[in-house]
Amino acid sequence: MQTIARPRFLNLDYELANSKFVGLVVVNNYDSLGNIKFLSVEYKDTTTFAYVAADATDRYLFSNPDLFLTASLPSKGDTVLIVLDSLGRVSLFAKETGNYYRFWSPWITGSLVLFSFLPPAIPIDKKNEIKKSSSENYNECWDGCLLLKNDLRLYISNSNNKQFGKIRAN
Repeated sequence: MQTIARPRFLNLDYELANSKFVGLVVVNNYDSLGNIKFLSVEYKDTTTFAYVAADATDRYLFSNPDLFLTASLPSKGDTVLIVLDSLGRVSLFAKETGNYYRFWSPWITGSLVLFSFLPPAIPIDKKNEIKKSSSENYNECWDGCLLLKNDLRLYISNSNNKQFGKIRAN
C-alpha cells in the first residue's frame, strides 16, 4: 500500500478535511502487522491502533531527524499529533517544535513528500521551499510544513471539514 518509487504529493487541507481523527497521542508500541498502538492525550482511557507501515517494528526511531522525517516513525513513549485518514490509517504525524506542529508523512515513498498548504501553514525552512511561478495561494515544501499550534483548529475548520465535531485537536 505505501511503498512506491515516486514522491507522495500531499495537500494538507485535504488530509485534514478528510481525516477520521486528529489529536495528540502517546505512542505505546508497534506490532508485526504494521499497526501503531497509541493512547489519546485528551481521552486518557482511549487506547487504539491504526495501520502505519508494513515494517513498523523495524522503524521505531527517526531515520535522521536532522535531514528529513519522511518515512520516519516516532519512538515508543513519544507524544505526537496523529492524523488518521478516512479509512483509519496514519496519514501524517506532527511533533511539537516550539510553538509549531512540524508535519511529516510516515509513508515509505522512496523519495521525499511534496507538501502543498495554505497560510497560516509555512515551509519548514527556506531550503525545502519550492518557488512557483503561478499565482496560486498554496505554498509547497519538501518533507513537511509548520503550523502554529494555536492555528490547528482554525486550519481544520477552514478546510471545510464537515466532520469537525469528530476532530479532536489540542
